[in-house]
Amino acid sequence: MKLVIFAVLLSAGVAGADATKVIPTHKGKCTITVPASWTGTTSSARSPDKKLQITVSDPDQTFDELKTNVKTVYTDDKVTKSTATEFEMEGTSPINSKPNVYRGIPRPGGVCIAEITYDGASADDARKIVRTLAVK
Repeated sequence: MKLVIFAVLLSAGVAGADATKVIPTHKGKCTITVPASWTGTTSSARSPDKKLQITVSDPDQTFDELKTNVKTVYTDDKVTKSTATEFEMEGTSPINSKPNVYRGIPRPGGVCIAEITYDGASADDARKIVRTLAVK
């Protein structure tokens, strides 16, 4: 699985020759995989050039609650995927007004969520990284 994730990040042009590292949530129920050159340890990380920044969390809410509630906070985002196992939106982060990709997936007892913002980086790179969100 890590090899597949690294291949995705490498094809995104964000891994370079680096390996990857896993960023866990505070509760340890979810993870995101980023290039090893990124700084961050728990729940957030950013690229060395600070063009990409990601946060990851694992709230105890249902997947349906996530899909409903997130639309009230991310009012400028457009839903790009909504299935029984994946939810994604793209637009502008209400936190820092930068372009973003937001992703949520269900986990036992709650959800895993991640938001990546990018400034001067590509949306494709942001999508590839946020899609490494996983249940631990």
